[in-house]
Amino acid sequence: MTKKILQNVTVLVTRPEHQAQPFFAMIRRAGGQAILFPVIEIREIDPGAETKAILHQVVDGVIFISANAVRLGVPILNTINPQWNRDSQIIAIGKATATCLKEQGLEPVLTPPAPFNSEALLAMPQMQDIAGHQYTIIKGRGGRRHLQEQIRDRGARVSEIDIYVRIKPTLRNTPLNRLMQAERAVVAITSVKGLHHLFELASTEQAEWLKKSAEFLVPGMRVADTVNNLHIRQAPMIAEDATDEAMYNRLLAAIKTAGQT
Repeated sequence: MTKKILQNVTVLVTRPEHQAQPFFAMIRRAGGQAILFPVIEIREIDPGAETKAILHQVVDGVIFISANAVRLGVPILNTINPQWNRDSQIIAIGKATATCLKEQGLEPVLTPPAPFNSEALLAMPQMQDIAGHQYTIIKGRGGRRHLQEQIRDRGARVSEIDIYVRIKPTLRNTPLNRLMQAERAVVAITSVKGLHHLFELASTEQAEWLKKSAEFLVPGMRVADTVNNLHIRQAPMIAEDATDEAMYNRLLAAIKTAGQT
């Protein structure tokens, strides 16, 4: 039954290109059309002397914020300090991050439960009595500072290593005109920054059409709140997290529900 459930549905897949193919394939297998439109480009940051000094420190925990932090950060860690994980716990924010670590032969000690974010990690028993501990966060430049601030408020020390920067791609043309021809158009967007980039890359006409006619598939309330703040007409479909499986399952559930009404 699910084989063609996405027939007549077109999904704009906005993940960075190197991460987009699994979700793209899921849509196609279910009979939907998928349009690839990466709204974020991941660019590696070369580590400087300060970064190298931090990575030589012995810490209680190394926290990876994202799969990209793992993909780009672990090779740097292994090069600068091959013993980096000998005495440090490995902590992953999110299931995709944990999976990426396991693919590199690393087993995270802590991975928060749903909704798989910083708040969920901070609520875990292991993160309560951490005064005097030291952590290193491997992350992309920018973003929220809630995790760092909360760790410091609990009496621990924390260093931050920016491994990559998320930039808006430079495009002459976007595929949004193709999406505007769809019978049912869904925009799968996985971050607040990606959502802003989408509207910055759209023309005025395309942006107005997105707000009036497209459905948005998002992970969690932070992105959903941003969708609502942009005055997008239709309420977003909210997945449990940003993994391909969670996004896909939420989309299927919404399409099935619509078919029953």
